[in-house]
Amino acid sequence: MILCAEAMELMVEFQKKGSRLALSDAGCGAAMCKAAMESAKLNVYINLKLMKDEEKVRQYQAKMDEAFIRGMALADQVYREVEEELRP
Repeated sequence: MILCAEAMELMVEFQKKGSRLALSDAGCGAAMCKAAMESAKLNVYINLKLMKDEEKVRQYQAKMDEAFIRGMALADQVYREVEEELRP
């Protein structure tokens, strides 16, 4: 989850500074990172349910929530901007 959110920060840079011929790759990367973050969230949830240490559960949940919110916002932004630029 955290790595996907970090990857989205790279997609933002790629979208802005990368080759215009590869602009669709930034949008595709955003879509794939978004799917990976949604999948990771479900895996984190199931594993947190198995943990007994409630303080650790809260810590991991907070880290996941922060990464998820940040990463999803960036993914939506990049995808929307790429789509707008590429649409005929």
